[in-house]
Amino acid sequence: MTFTQKLRSAVASSGSTLCVGLDPNLSLLPKSVKRDLLDPESQVSFFCKSVIDHTQDFCAAYKPNLAFFEALGASGLEIFEEVVHHIPDDKIIIADAKRGDISTTAEHYKKTFYNQFNVDAVTLNPLMGFETLDAFTEDDTKGIYVLALTSNPGADDFLKKPFEGFDMMAQYIASELEKRSNSSKAHLGMVIGATQAELSKSVTDLHKKGSLLIPGIGAQGGSIEELATSLNEHEGIPLINSSRGIIYDWSSDVCSSDLIVYTDGACSGNPGPGGWGAILIWNGKEKELSGGDPATTNNRMEMKAVIEALKAMKKPCHVKIHSDSALIINAMTKGWIENWQKKGWRKADKKPVENKELWEEMLAAMKPHKVSWVKVKGHSGLELNERVDQLAVAESLKLKMKN
Repeated sequence: MTFTQKLRSAVASSGSTLCVGLDPNLSLLPKSVKRDLLDPESQVSFFCKSVIDHTQDFCAAYKPNLAFFEALGASGLEIFEEVVHHIPDDKIIIADAKRGDISTTAEHYKKTFYNQFNVDAVTLNPLMGFETLDAFTEDDTKGIYVLALTSNPGADDFLKKPFEGFDMMAQYIASELEKRSNSSKAHLGMVIGATQAELSKSVTDLHKKGSLLIPGIGAQGGSIEELATSLNEHEGIPLINSSRGIIYDWSSDVCSSDLIVYTDGACSGNPGPGGWGAILIWNGKEKELSGGDPATTNNRMEMKAVIEALKAMKKPCHVKIHSDSALIINAMTKGWIENWQKKGWRKADKKPVENKELWEEMLAAMKPHKVSWVKVKGHSGLELNERVDQLAVAESLKLKMKN
């Protein structure tokens, strides 16, 4: 069975394109695991196997990240092998290694992952040149996922810069993979970050049949809705990866399930009378919040909605905040706010950051919680987004009528 055939079979049998990322961070493991198992190796092994046991009916693939196992020393690689062997045979196993080196070294990396660990695919870094991929392209039962347009803010440093006549290096990588796919026995896929939805189509269109590994949903703020739109015409199978959003959804110290939040702000006149709205959903129960300000701006109301939603939580929670504010999402997921703080709350153009006091209030309100961000498209018919918009507009109109 070729890699492509196995991938299609895994998706068909599970009815899912979910890839579960196995990132066993010792500092985030459940207290019960740390209490019952004394050594880190046992904790990581038990935790990963438990995650596999509880998710195998709902996913097509697993992506164990080498770094978390290598951090345990020599024994960590033994644990990695144990975990890989625990994954059912009908699932795709992707070693998240991000290797990339000259051909002789790459040949030994290939032996490690394909012969020793017997995984189906591996993530590779092409920045030392495409010769780093060659050793991995000789077996049609295997696949590779090449870093093309990653979800982290650092993608701006290289992958989104112009290169060789393309608007972005990511496009050049995709075009080269397309050329090489004709001679490669292995399947050539790409890593495309969910946080890059607006740019992804310009990359994936250059390698239409390549399957995609898509990280960045959940904790990094990627939006499935926006991603689905950009990949509507892509022919390759998209594996949607989730790591932290699945494997750390636990703990008696926090809410027993994710608290889903939708927020929005509105302003009549901008500046002028404005309103904000929020909906909190937990264990099937909903709570609506709203308020307003007679003299404000749209951005301030967007921020106020997030702040008041966070303040309404009575204990630490895993919170997924859905917002159509590009300013808030980018500030929280692209490193903007950290850069502003480092520069004394000044932007790249050295001008002061507007609404500093609200940003600081938002950061303080976030502290007790584990917050992830989801960008939604405004006025697109998404029910909960429309409802919070209505709450915000109603508060704005109420104040406008008073004036």
